[in-house]
Amino acid sequence: MLIMMAALAAGPAQAYELWCMPTEVCHGTACTPNSDEERSVRITDPDGPQPMMRAFAEDVAMTQTTEDNDVFRWTGTNQYGITMILDLDAAAMSYTMTARLPGNDDSLYTGTCEVQ
Repeated sequence: MLIMMAALAAGPAQAYELWCMPTEVCHGTACTPNSDEERSVRITDPDGPQPMMRAFAEDVAMTQTTEDNDVFRWTGTNQYGITMILDLDAAAMSYTMTARLPGNDDSLYTGTCEVQ
């Protein structure tokens, strides 16, 4: 199932990535605007059998599920035990990512994604 069928050219399936840039970052209840590209995330092979998220200079194996008709979710846990949950609204190409470490406040990243 290609979630970005409209964005991809007709013809044979091609590898692509999703690049997501947060416009706002919240730690607990404190939110700030963001323009730092180092906080962006990249998902390679988002529809494949082993999608990978590149976040904070490390690769995290992800699993994909469909939340409803237009919302897709990728979930994975990095080597430090931080669970990352990225929800993509495919129609709007907007996303929300939660970074959750037990015992700490969640961090929430919101912004837009593009197909590359």
